Amino acid sequence: DAFLGPVCDYVIAPVARYAGVWGIPVLTAGAQAEAFRYKGEYFPTLTRMMGSHRLVGEALRHILRRFGWKIAGLLYHNHPMASGRGNSECHFTLGAVFTALNQTPVHRSFNQETTIAEDYRNLLAFVSKSARIVVMCANSTTIREILLAAEELGMVDSGEYVFFSIELSSSDNNSKEPWRVEDDTDERNEKARKAYQALLTVTARTPDNLEYLNFSREVKSLAQSNYNFTFGNSSVSTFVTAFYDAVLLYALALKESLPKKPGEVYLDGGNLTRRMWGKSFKGITGDVNIDENGDRIADYSLLDMDSETSKFEIVANYYGANKTLEYIAGKQIHWAGGRLEPPPDTPTCGFDGSLCPDNSLPGYAILSIVLMSSIVVVFIVGSIFVYRRFRLETQIASMTWKVHWDDVMVLSNVKTRGSMYSLIANKFRYSQLTIYSEDNASMPEGVDKNNVYMPTGLYKNSKVAIKEIPRNKVEISRPLLLELKRMKDLQHDHLVRFYGACLEPPHCCLLTEYCPKGSLQVVSLNSADKFTGYFYVKKKKIKVLINICHETFSF
Repeated sequence: DAFLGPVCDYVIAPVARYAGVWGIPVLTAGAQAEAFRYKGEYFPTLTRMMGSHRLVGEALRHILRRFGWKIAGLLYHNHPMASGRGNSECHFTLGAVFTALNQTPVHRSFNQETTIAEDYRNLLAFVSKSARIVVMCANSTTIREILLAAEELGMVDSGEYVFFSIELSSSDNNSKEPWRVEDDTDERNEKARKAYQALLTVTARTPDNLEYLNFSREVKSLAQSNYNFTFGNSSVSTFVTAFYDAVLLYALALKESLPKKPGEVYLDGGNLTRRMWGKSFKGITGDVNIDENGDRIADYSLLDMDSETSKFEIVANYYGANKTLEYIAGKQIHWAGGRLEPPPDTPTCGFDGSLCPDNSLPGYAILSIVLMSSIVVVFIVGSIFVYRRFRLETQIASMTWKVHWDDVMVLSNVKTRGSMYSLIANKFRYSQLTIYSEDNASMPEGVDKNNVYMPTGLYKNSKVAIKEIPRNKVEISRPLLLELKRMKDLQHDHLVRFYGACLEPPHCCLLTEYCPKGSLQVVSLNSADKFTGYFYVKKKKIKVLINICHETFSF
C-alpha cells in the first residue's frame, strides 16, 4: 500500500507523519516547503516528486548570476494572518529564493483576493526604490495586473526593469499567451502584451517530445469525457505528470522488492521507500532523478515572449543534476525597452544617487556664493577706486613738475626766437597760456614785430624756454596742482613739452620745450602769405567734404 498525495503542505504534514509511523510510503507532487527536507523521524517514508522550493531558489539564483544580477525585490501573494489559512505556497517559494540569494532583498506580500490596481502601483513604487529585478509569485490574473501597473508607471518602456514569475503548479500559467484575456478589452490586452515583454517565467521543465505530447492529449481527452473538464489552450498541469511519474516509480520499486517465490511476499513500506530513494529512471517528463534524501532533482525552464509572435517560448533550461543553464538553439531573450543586453540590477548612481557626486548646490549655498561674489566685486572695485584716488593724490602731492631755480642755468645775451605769453589766472584757480598776436598790439615799442625774443636756459641737459610769471607769489590750490600735473604728464611729438614750473620768488616762471624755429606765432607771422593760400585750399576742401556729407546723409 502507498499514499499518493496530498499536495497542500498543511495537509501532507500530518499524513506523512502518520504514514511514517505506519510504515506506508507517501509519494506527492507537493510538500516542497523546506521543513519537509528534514525527514528524520517525522517524514521517514516521504518522497517528493517535484523537488523542493530550495531547488527553485538555487535555480533562480543561478539564472540571476548568469545575467550579472545580485539584487532583486520580491512580491508574492500570502494569506492574511486573520484568515487562519496559514502561509501560502508563494510564501514558501519566495522564502526559499530569499534564502538562496544569501542577502536581504526587499520584499512585500499582498493578498491577491483583495488587492486592487492602485495597491499594485504602490507595491511597485516601493520595490523600485531598492531593486530593478522583481521576482513575483501569484496566480496568472494577479501577475497580469501587476505588469499592467508596471506599464502605467513606465517601468516597461524604460527597459530598466525585469520581472520574473515563478509558476510551478497552475496549468493556466503555462499558456503561450498569458497576457491575453478574452473578456478584457482590446486596449488592455494590447497594454498587457507590451508589459509582458519585460517578463521572464520560471516553470518546471516539460519535454516537447512525441511521447509527452501524446500523453498530454490523452489526459485532456479523459478529463473531458470522464469529468467534463476542458483544458482549452492551457497545458496539462505539472502535478499530473508528477503523479504519473510517482506511480511509475512506486511500480519500479515494488517490482524490485518482489521475491522470487510469491508465497514469501512481504510489503515493507520502509524497504520500498529505500528502493525509491537514490533511483533514476525514464519518466513521462524525461529523466527522473531521486536523490538519497527522497527528493527529485528537478529541472526548470525559462520562458520569454517572442517579440514577433507574442507567444511565450522556452529559451533556456536549468538542469538541477549538474546545475547548468543551457540555452535552446536559435532562441534568445528579448529585453524590454529595445535593449540588446540585460539591464544592470543597480542604477549607475545607485537607488538614492549616493554613487554619483552631487554637483548641484543647495539654494542657500548659491545665495551665499552670489553674496560673497558681490562683496568681493564691490571690494575689488572699491579698492581700485581708493587706490587710484590715493595714487592720484600722491602724485599731486609729489609735485613732480616743481623746479628749483638752482637747477636752471640761464643763457644770457643770446637772442632766441620765441613768442610772448602771459599766464592769466583768476587767483590761480584756473590758468591758460594766451598768445598775444592781435597785430602785435601788445608788443612794446622798439621791438621787432616779426621777431620776438625770450630767455632760454638749460634744465637737466635740455634747452628750455623760460616764460616768466608776472607774480611775486603764487598761491597753489588743488585745481592748480591737478592742472600742473596733467600738463607735466601730457607728452606728444607734436606738442611743446612742459618741463615744470618754478615758484620761488622772484624767479616764478614756466619751463617749456625750446623751439629752434620759433613758436607758431612767429612762424605764422613770417609765413603769412604762404599759409594764406594753403588755408584757402584746405578751406575749399573742407567745404566740399561738408557738402558731400550733407547730400549723402540727408533724409
